[in-house]
Amino acid sequence: MRIGDTWLDTGLVFTHIDGSHLHPRLVSSWFAQFARDAGLPRIRVRGFRHSHATAALIAGIPTKVVSERLGHVSTAITLDKYSHVLPNMQEDTAEEVVRMILGTRWGAPFP
Repeated sequence: MRIGDTWLDTGLVFTHIDGSHLHPRLVSSWFAQFARDAGLPRIRVRGFRHSHATAALIAGIPTKVVSERLGHVSTAITLDKYSHVLPNMQEDTAEEVVRMILGTRWGAPFP
């Protein structure tokens, strides 16, 4: 707001104070230094995006929601990139369908 009409709306997350482009290496360098200072393990900024998507899918967040948060054009892109982290997806889906239909899990009472 202090910048007023001189603000450049680039849609970027990391910018100079006027909204203009920061070089990605500069952001990565700052991030690495902050992580070191905080005693965190080394991770790239992009690693947070992957971690967020993976955790969201494992938590059962609908793929459509995850896809929109990542800015993917379609859910197919999200699933192509991240479904490998869900090795039990088929089994979990089958169990849920059985539970819904029979009120049990594989023949045993569902807790």
